This record gives sequence, structure tokens and C-alpha cells, in this order.
Amino acid sequence: MRNYLRRGTLAAATLLLPTLLSAQTWTESATGAGQTWSTSETPLGSGPLTRIQGTIAAGRAADIYLVRIDDPATFRVSSVGGTGFDTQLWMFGVDGRGIAFRDDEPGFTQSTLSGQFATAGTVLIAVSEYDNDALDQNGAQLWNDSPFLTERAPDGPGALNSFTQWSGTSTTARPYTLTLRGASFAAEANPVDGHYAFAWVRNPSSSTIPSINYQRTPSGELITATRLSTGFVELLLPAHLDEFGNVQVCAAPFSGNLNFYSVVDGYARASNGKVQMWVRTRNAAGQPTDGDFSMVYRVGGSPTARTAYVWADQASSASWTLPTWTPEPQFSWNGNRGAITIRRISVGRYDVTLPGLATVGATRGHVQVSGYRNDTRAQVSTWFSQGSTGSDVVAEVRTFAANGTPSDREFLLSYTETAAAQPPHLGSGAFLFANNSLSPSYTPDPLLSDSNGANGPAAPITITRLGLGRYDVLLPAHIDVLGVPIVGLLGTTPGVARVRDWVSASGGATRVSVECTDIFGNLINSVFLLQFTSAIPAGTPARNDVVGGSCNGSTLRGTSRPRLGGTWQLALENLPPAATLPFTIVGAGNPNLPLDSLGLPGCVLYADLTLLTIFGGNPAYSLSVPNSPSLFGTLLHAQGGAFEPTLNAFGAGLSNAIRGGVGGV
Repeated sequence: MRNYLRRGTLAAATLLLPTLLSAQTWTESATGAGQTWSTSETPLGSGPLTRIQGTIAAGRAADIYLVRIDDPATFRVSSVGGTGFDTQLWMFGVDGRGIAFRDDEPGFTQSTLSGQFATAGTVLIAVSEYDNDALDQNGAQLWNDSPFLTERAPDGPGALNSFTQWSGTSTTARPYTLTLRGASFAAEANPVDGHYAFAWVRNPSSSTIPSINYQRTPSGELITATRLSTGFVELLLPAHLDEFGNVQVCAAPFSGNLNFYSVVDGYARASNGKVQMWVRTRNAAGQPTDGDFSMVYRVGGSPTARTAYVWADQASSASWTLPTWTPEPQFSWNGNRGAITIRRISVGRYDVTLPGLATVGATRGHVQVSGYRNDTRAQVSTWFSQGSTGSDVVAEVRTFAANGTPSDREFLLSYTETAAAQPPHLGSGAFLFANNSLSPSYTPDPLLSDSNGANGPAAPITITRLGLGRYDVLLPAHIDVLGVPIVGLLGTTPGVARVRDWVSASGGATRVSVECTDIFGNLINSVFLLQFTSAIPAGTPARNDVVGGSCNGSTLRGTSRPRLGGTWQLALENLPPAATLPFTIVGAGNPNLPLDSLGLPGCVLYADLTLLTIFGGNPAYSLSVPNSPSLFGTLLHAQGGAFEPTLNAFGAGLSNAIRGGVGGV
């Protein structure tokens, strides 16, 4: 796309300089931001994202970043004032489909995008040199070349497609600074609540994107799958995920080949920063065969969360001088409790001790295991509370070779006492022990089942036997989109439990169809374990939205969310060095009032003065939220600032605003 305008004014650019003072900055990584939607870079941080600095290297077409738009009405990203070359700015969805584009800001050869075509959520922001254009797989432009000054939704011959390539590259290195407002970091580097991701991988080919309806990552960045060979699939997960988590897999054949099982073949950090994960699918004889599977991955969590996981990393050791061992700590997690230990009882039989997790809630928890490497079959045989004080959970695991012979093998184990391992504001879930393999229809033991879904009727989980080895599980409070099930047999006899499908049922419920077979693929009546992981929150989540931007470099950040019965706290940070008397305004509305006429050029008031103004303090603001359902959805608007005589005629500046939405989780 060709720029025809080559002019600008220093005075206009100078108006943006206060914004550039903010410390909420992301600097491009040493390896460089990606130039395709699947290789974008994810800025990591907390709260408002106000600046991105980087360089388009010579020979590259563009740099692409994943950011979160909190408030489309005030969102803005611009290269004006911080970039010395002729830019183009692009906005895409996480799947590479176009949202907005602009070549020139009037009066400049740099670019600015608003949020007029966007919705709140994760988007890709790309910067390129002029005439380096986004093209689809056929080489068609997603946007026409002109009009040059107008921000536009896709209007080119490839408008309906994802971009896959660029029309050109930069001949020399092109440094840039992008300024943002109304945006926040897409992901936290070390979140208190941990990370989790899932995907249902169907018909993996040379390159597959699991359906957006059946995959989830913390930032919204998409998981990709590549078939490396028969029955061997590589998954690429976002770079901001830690590679030391825990993965569970199970066969989930929607059609085609039904007689197979899934094995985790490893996971590690890739050279491009992504997390690589390998899954093998094997037939009854243990030979490679292609098949669909579901995957759930999680890393860490709140220190007090009643969950744990472990990699039994020495289970296949040839030496048994240490029949009890403490597994690799990087691949184990047990919150603020003791280290997990594993004891080998006999060939292919292990006790996994999870310290401090003896049941304190309404259920006895749930265990899932997956075989690790080779042709390993693994399943849970039982779990119970144990220890001198009864304070631990002990899970017994059996491992087998493909032919069903007990064999010392590595495995991955995951435990949760509550319905979902992820916190309720990030997702929901359900688990159950289907303990009656012959009953036509029944409700599983409430001590061994749980659900915190909030989307369907408040009714118990039910299980219906359809025939030999075939069962339907009805999850009344869940919907099938944005969720995946994991199933496994329970007992000492090896076999396979697989998910045949899961679909929406009447009343907003989800129906999961499960098949149980012996190791030869013959249907058998069997008890089994099922866990459903959903990205739909277990209630109305409290939230902090970033509104607008700063006019003096200071930032207001939510350090907790306004949850019923909790405390909403805000921090005012990055104040100018000579600032005095910092303050926080809290109001019931957003006047969106420019303050230029008062001597505060570029400042906008985003919080009215109906409630209160607080001077000083750390935290900048703290509110105890009553535990009253009538407050659901209440919006509170807060904005910080400070006095500093040299900033402007008024002698003060303002931060961005935080719009707090009261929720129950």
C-alpha cells in the first residue's frame, strides 16, 4: 500500500511524548517478534500496556504482537511521535483474519488505529513499512491500497481470509515505538492462579488449527498441531506458558479410526519460545495409528488451591535401589504443601503420595493419569486418604505395555479436589467416577463427583448405559463449546476409555459419550473416570478493564478484582519523579471529558467525582465489596494522578482509568 503523504509537524508529535514516559512498556525479545499470526510475540506484564518498542529487522516484513483490548471506545495504538519511517498498522484476530488497517494518520507518514472495528478481547497488532502488505494464501490483499488516510475493515479481494504472508520486506532495520491506550498485557508471566490450556485435535495434518470452539490458552493465542508421521503429532502452545507443567490426553475419535489410545511423548521449550508438546496415538498392538485426541495442560496455581500434579520420571528406571523417590520438582506441583513422593510397590504398580491433600471439602477429589513415552498404558486403580494423621492423598497407579503386561513405565498424574483445577473466574469444570458399569441410569456418588458450571440447570450429573461398554454422561451445568473431556478406566485390568463425542443437550447441558474397551478394542462394561475442563467461568467474573491512557506517564493498575465478599485494590505507579500529592478519583460513571481547556493538554477525565477522592496511600484505593448479589454487574470507575508544576499549565497529570465490574468469582 502506497503512502502519498510525507509530512508531519514536530509540535503535533510532541503532544504524544508524555505518554511515552510510562514504564508499562514491552521491549521486543532478542529473537524478534514473529511476522505471522501463529508466531506473534506476547507481551507479558500486569495492568495497562502503554508502549511497545522494537525493530523490524532487515529482510523481515512486519512485527506482530498479541495485546488485549479492554475498552474499544478508548483504545488507540499509534506509531506517531515514536517512529522515524513510513509505517502501516494492522489489527487481526488471533486466527489472522483482518479487523482494521490504516496507512497514514492525517499530517503524518505514521499510523494510528482505534477500536472502532474491534471488540474487547485479544487481538494481534502488526507494524510494517509502507507497501509491505498482508496477503492471503492466494496472494490476494486483505485490504485495498486506498484510501490511505482512512481506517478500514478488510475491503480487498482477500478480505474474508486469514493472512499468511506479506508482499515485501524492509531493506534496512526499522526501529519503532508504538503507544497504546485502553489496552493491557495479554498474559501474565507468573500468574497467581497458574496457567491452563486445552485442545481437541481432529484430523491432524501437516498443519492444523484445532477448532477455536474447542481450544483455550491463557492469552487467547491459538494452539497449532502438526502431524509429523503416522500417529505422531506435535502441538505448539503459546510461548508465555511454562514448559514444566502437566498434560493429560485421551483418545477422542469423532469418526474414522476408533480403536486406539493416546500417549504423551514429551514437551519442552522450542527455539522460537513456544512450548512444544508431542502426542502419539497407538492401536491395540501398540503400533502408530492416526487418531483424534483431547489434551489438557496446566502449570502451577494458587498456593492454597486443592490441586496437584506430578511426572513419575523414574518409574521406568532399570535400577530399583530407591523404590521410593521424590520426582523432578520442576514437573511437580503441590501448592504450599510438601513434596510429592512415589513408591514402587511391584512391577507396574505405584503409590503416589500427595501431602496435605486429604479431603477437607465436600468431595474426595479426582485423579487422571496418562502414559508417558513408548507404548505405555496407564490408569488409576484407586485413591484414598492416608498418613499418620490422615492428611495425605495416596493414588495407586498401574502401568502396562501395549499387550497389557504389567511394566515399569513413566506416567503423568493430575489431581483436583474441586470441580476444576483452574480458578472459577477463568473457567469451570466437572468430574465424576462412573462407578456402576451395569446400571441403566444412575447418579454417580456425590463424594466422587463435582461440578461448578453455571450455564445449565442446577441438577446432578447422570450416567446412562446405552449398551455394552457405551455410556452417556449428562453434565447439566455445562455447555460443550469451549470445553474438552478427559476419560480413563479405573481398576487393575488394562483397557481404554475414550470419548466418542460431546454435544449440546436440551436445557443447555452437555452430553459426553464414552466407550470402554479391553486392550484388544472389544467393548466391555467398565467403571471409568471423567473430567470436563471448560473455559466458561463458573459464574459472573469480577474484572478490571483498562480505560483510556495516561497524560503524565503514571499508571493505575488493579491488584485485585472487585469480587463479592472480597477487596478491590488499586495501585498507582510510575509517577513522575517530582510528583507530589498523588490522588485517586473513584466515581460511578465515565464522563470522558477532555481537560485541555483547563490547562491539561491531552488529559481526559475518565472517572466522575460522584463518590470520592483519596490522596496518597498504598494501595492507592481499597474497597471491601459486600457479599450481596444485588451488586452483580455494578461498574466503578477509578483514575489516578498527581500534581507536578512542570507538567502543564495546571500542574498535574492523570493516569489511565480502571473500570471495575463487580462479580461473584
